Amino acid sequence: MHLYQSHIETSPQSEQKYAELTHDQQLAKVRWISEMASNLEARKGGENLEVLDTATLPDSPSEPNRWLIVGAGVGLGMMMGLFLVALRELKDASLKNLKDVRACTNLPVLSSVPLLENAAKVQRERQLSWLAWSTAVLIGAIAISSSMYYYYFVSRT
Repeated sequence: MHLYQSHIETSPQSEQKYAELTHDQQLAKVRWISEMASNLEARKGGENLEVLDTATLPDSPSEPNRWLIVGAGVGLGMMMGLFLVALRELKDASLKNLKDVRACTNLPVLSSVPLLENAAKVQRERQLSWLAWSTAVLIGAIAISSSMYYYYFVSRT
């Protein structure tokens, strides 16, 4: 019991020592912070960073310019197509009509074989034309839908 009594009597002294230690710790902490701040100030050497203008979001993207790319692609495609058509026409040396035969041979033409078109040939040409147009439309639709898929689902992630 005397032991516990002595602990109770010495507790205010222990509390006082603890308060002094925490006070000394706080003072040391404040002193250390002020020293660090003064060291930082000395190392800065007059550097002052100020925000001159706040950052703003752009209204439209700067790159890629899609309309320029599409226009350049269409223009280059048209020029390349016309160039290839002209090249093929220049390389074509076939004789198409009587005028071509007369101009090439300088001989009179005795007879010619007329072009005969029957119903089967006309039907076959229509089918091939329809097949070509439907294939072109299908390829165009696939190209447009794939570019839309890429724009809305792939490029925004």
